[in-house]
Amino acid sequence: MRYRLSSVEHRGNWDSKQKDLLKKIEEKLTIYYKFLDLYTRIRNLEGVKERHHRSVYDFNINNRSFEGGEDAFLFEIDDFVSARTRSGSGKSSRVEDMIESYLQNNTESRLHTLFVGKDEKSKTSKESNVIHLSTFRLGLAPKIAAVCLGTGALFTPIFLLYLGDFSRGTMSCVVGIFVLVFLVIMSVIVDITPHDIFIVIIGYSAVLVTLLSNFSDASQSTCPK
Repeated sequence: MRYRLSSVEHRGNWDSKQKDLLKKIEEKLTIYYKFLDLYTRIRNLEGVKERHHRSVYDFNINNRSFEGGEDAFLFEIDDFVSARTRSGSGKSSRVEDMIESYLQNNTESRLHTLFVGKDEKSKTSKESNVIHLSTFRLGLAPKIAAVCLGTGALFTPIFLLYLGDFSRGTMSCVVGIFVLVFLVIMSVIVDITPHDIFIVIIGYSAVLVTLLSNFSDASQSTCPK
């Protein structure tokens, strides 16, 4: 009996209860491992953003898609995943997120005309609660905003250093302040990693320091002897 309990061997004249039990356990373990594999793959997918979850929630609540407690999963944002794969660096644009959130919360805003093209208008009906926005225009807006903010952050200290008669200490303070401002702007526009922060500081500081040294050399050459 001990041998039969500690082994998987089965003979034809033995009772088949152990064999049947092992077969049931094996079937249940196979089903469990398949479920565990699917669950792990799903949990490895990227989570959804808050505005995307709010869009799904508002649509289903307004249209009463579920009844009798079936909508309980809508309240948990952690239960949602995004099956869409992203190319590139995977960094999200905060400007695009802010634009979409504003348009979603202000459906009567005039900005909708800037982000809704002809194709999106044809997809949107008055009876539907869904508003289609142009992905091209939404992708273009953060780039324009990034160019404007980056250009302003770069040329503002240049103009100050060039037009103002500052001492070396004041110039150093101006450079340090605008390096910090530029870094904050980059953090607002995109999600940057510590490695990206280091590169941004080096690149931006190198530009300003080079300009600062040129201004110093020019001021020394124009000084009367």
